[in-house]
Amino acid sequence: MSVNASSETDYYAASATRSVFQYLPVAYKDGENLKAREEMGIAAHYGGISFNKAGLGYVHAIAHQLGAFYSIPHGRANAIVLPHILDANRDVCEQRLATLAKKTGVVDNVQAKADDGQLADYLIAQVRALIEETNIDRSVAGINEDDFVKIAKAAAIEVRDTYSVPRYFTQAEIVKILHDIKDISDSLNQ
Repeated sequence: MSVNASSETDYYAASATRSVFQYLPVAYKDGENLKAREEMGIAAHYGGISFNKAGLGYVHAIAHQLGAFYSIPHGRANAIVLPHILDANRDVCEQRLATLAKKTGVVDNVQAKADDGQLADYLIAQVRALIEETNIDRSVAGINEDDFVKIAKAAAIEVRDTYSVPRYFTQAEIVKILHDIKDISDSLNQ
């Protein structure tokens, strides 16, 4: 969703995303499946090419802070934050998300005829489903509302100083995302 995205970075991002949707569940269910693991390695490489050229955004900025505050591994923190940022950027990135849904194969031929808003929503739902299917923890143990303003400020500074995002979030928007993550954490821990 970077404003620095190009046809090259879009190609690598779509290829990586398509492989993740196809092979992560296989690798998760059967760690001995070398084809799935190889494809996930290629997906990681392609994802790296894409974000090294186009830049990162709020997913990484907030994930960095969750790691710093709560010692969460970076990949897990990214997975926790990703659906929330997709939701928050949905309106400004609707067309790009719809295109990604088509390029990644998460929609069939009938669904592909839906409007961009429906496709964007479907892609975001599929990201959530993949996280759930692969049992990636969606919660942050010990997440504390007292930290939210500090996390939001640090993430906002990181984004403003480093990343080319489609829009800048207010501190209140970042705090709301953190509340949403906390709500999930609270509901899963009951």
